[in-house]
Amino acid sequence: MMRLNRRTWLGLWASMGSLHTLEARADVDESLASEQRLAEALRRPEWGLYQGYALYKMAKYDEAHAIWLALARKGNAEAWFHLGTLAEDGKGEPLDRREALQRYEQAAQGGSVKAMRRLALVLMNGALGPIEPAQALLWLERLAAQGDAEAQRQAKWLRQRNDIEGQCHGNH
Repeated sequence: MMRLNRRTWLGLWASMGSLHTLEARADVDESLASEQRLAEALRRPEWGLYQGYALYKMAKYDEAHAIWLALARKGNAEAWFHLGTLAEDGKGEPLDRREALQRYEQAAQGGSVKAMRRLALVLMNGALGPIEPAQALLWLERLAAQGDAEAQRQAKWLRQRNDIEGQCHGNH
């Protein structure tokens, strides 16, 4: 076993203090970087959506959530869609199917094509609540009206199903 003299021991002790200082400085730098990313996201929403997605892919869900929430509060439909995925998957926040469904609806009403597609799917398969084929059909028809060929096929198939015919015609 090697014995350390006092000078070596003090040097090691001082370097440990430097490490703690460096860690604290890195935390402050990262906090400032997060604030700067958020400010830039609000100035340039398209960039903010991209930045949020990049953070999401790096498993920095809290930071992605912060950016998307700020954009959603400004009325950005795509941000609402991304917040829906966080709630549905329980990433960066507790898993909450009802909240995910509400966020997808908010996004779809705001014009998000991704949200319309996701909402139609979860309403058809009941992944986030009760199966609601008539509501799913409404979202598919909205997509179909924008020229989405897959939505047109799905809407046609859904209309042909006997078990929802009455529900669908009641909504037109």
